[in-house]
Amino acid sequence: MKKTFTLLSLAMISFVLIFAACSKSDGPVSDDGTDTTSDSSWKFGAYTYARGGSSQDDNAGGNDPGDFVALTVSTSGDGGDYGAFSGSALVFTFPNYLGAGKYTLTDNLDLVTNKGSMLMEVNCTIGTAVNTGAVQYTTNKVNGGSATLTIDAKGKYHISIDNAVILTKNVEVGGGITGAAETYALTVKDAY
Repeated sequence: MKKTFTLLSLAMISFVLIFAACSKSDGPVSDDGTDTTSDSSWKFGAYTYARGGSSQDDNAGGNDPGDFVALTVSTSGDGGDYGAFSGSALVFTFPNYLGAGKYTLTDNLDLVTNKGSMLMEVNCTIGTAVNTGAVQYTTNKVNGGSATLTIDAKGKYHISIDNAVILTKNVEVGGGITGAAETYALTVKDAY
């Protein structure tokens, strides 16, 4: 079982790294041309990252308890110019039919075991803007915490985590990042 989760995590990191390098689906400019970078960001440990792009399921809304949404938000460009910690991506996974509200943060196993509950897994990968290594961190059932999910007039998901939650190191890619801690606190301001 642990091997399966490790393989899934590696696949997710690969997706995030490719997405961060190639994504332009929802850049930091709104439909009216105004810069929206400052309205969507996250703080992970000592670093604050600004949203550069995102991807989410626009066809959500079914009622099958096995269906989940994966909302991915990433930095662009130099990713904050934080050396080996430059660049970050968030992946929020949650049931697609429960709608807006407060979701309890947990791990992947708890999420898929308790289908139909307002649970959410959050992964944060750092080091996505450099080629020296990356580290993925994830929420877990023990550390808990909550996220607020809203849906805007266009049907897009927006997620905020106002009270810091602890994410735990999950997977290292390319040797990881020297000096990266085992855990970091995460807050999120309107990820979409």
